[in-house]
Amino acid sequence: MPQVPSIKLCAVFSNVYFAGRNLHMCIDMEGQWTGTSAFKVSFNCIRMGFNGVALLKPEDGGGLPHGTFITGEDEDYDDYL
Repeated sequence: MPQVPSIKLCAVFSNVYFAGRNLHMCIDMEGQWTGTSAFKVSFNCIRMGFNGVALLKPEDGGGLPHGTFITGEDEDYDDYL
């Protein structure tokens, strides 16, 4: 049986950060055949976490409106002591 040269796939995660309690990342994929690049595909970004799962464009900046991030700075525990 003749051998077929192997195709290597590489997934690259970029623009990875936490937006509140959500993880945001963009995904690119490259295929190599016999040591040369056969194709490169850029996918949109994905956000998953507390606010569910969403597909986003890189320019959406996390896709959440400003002020929806939970920082914990607004709570004042001294009033309860």
